[in-house]
Amino acid sequence: MNAKATNTAQLVEFLRTELSPYYPEKEGNAIIFRLFEGILSYEQTDIVLNAESTVSKADQEKFENAVQLLKKKTPVQYILGYTDFYNVRINVDKRALIPRPETEELVDWIVKESGDQALRILDVGTGSGCIAIALKKHLQNAQVMGVDVSDDCIDLAKENAEANQVDVNFRVQDIVDRDGSAKLVQPETLDIIVSNPPYIQYKDRYQMDENILSYEPAKALFVDDENPLLFYKLISLLGSVALKKDGQLYFEINEKYGDEVVDVLKKAGYVDVEQRKDIHDRNRFVRGIKE
Repeated sequence: MNAKATNTAQLVEFLRTELSPYYPEKEGNAIIFRLFEGILSYEQTDIVLNAESTVSKADQEKFENAVQLLKKKTPVQYILGYTDFYNVRINVDKRALIPRPETEELVDWIVKESGDQALRILDVGTGSGCIAIALKKHLQNAQVMGVDVSDDCIDLAKENAEANQVDVNFRVQDIVDRDGSAKLVQPETLDIIVSNPPYIQYKDRYQMDENILSYEPAKALFVDDENPLLFYKLISLLGSVALKKDGQLYFEINEKYGDEVVDVLKKAGYVDVEQRKDIHDRNRFVRGIKE
């Protein structure tokens, strides 16, 4: 590290200089703020208020190590080992997809619709456990289960549940295995099923950032080009059996297939099917109600 970058202001300038060839200005600044939060527990205002404060050599080394990883396009969340999701801290690593801000909107929709009811909720494709844990944290009367095909994901989800001191039942289950899925829960016992399944087609890989393709698990991202609605169909069928009357099925979706997912739910017998946009005005969520 530049020997002159010993205080906060100098460190910020060093980071901007080092990262500018690799990241657009807005993204680079966001990364810098995340590094200060993760390494020094600084909020953005603290960076200004402590501009002249000396940064210890040990912390300077942490920033330098982070810069080297960032130049290789390592996601900052993996560097820090965590991300914040709907007011819950979720530990992340290469075992699972990094939780996205858009998915917080899906959780928020469910929380605001649910109140303090004693609901039974299933999260399909739980990954890091972020959806299930956030729901349990905010809906304390709910019973929440999360399933995933990956043993590694379930291990991580259990670690996150323990770290957040919530009781969520996580288990390995492949939703494509219809026999196994049928045994997952008893008929008409669930109030809510939620899923953010793989929905990116392999043919769209070229549109994606290097830090996603090189570091995040492909199995959590991609679906077969010839069957992009596979998981929506399977989970809709599961819900048609497992959900109670008036039970709700929530999906995060590929914006290209919003109308198609709506059709999947309607054909599976769901009513009052609703499509919602995210904060970027993209079709991102669908909900259906079981008759």
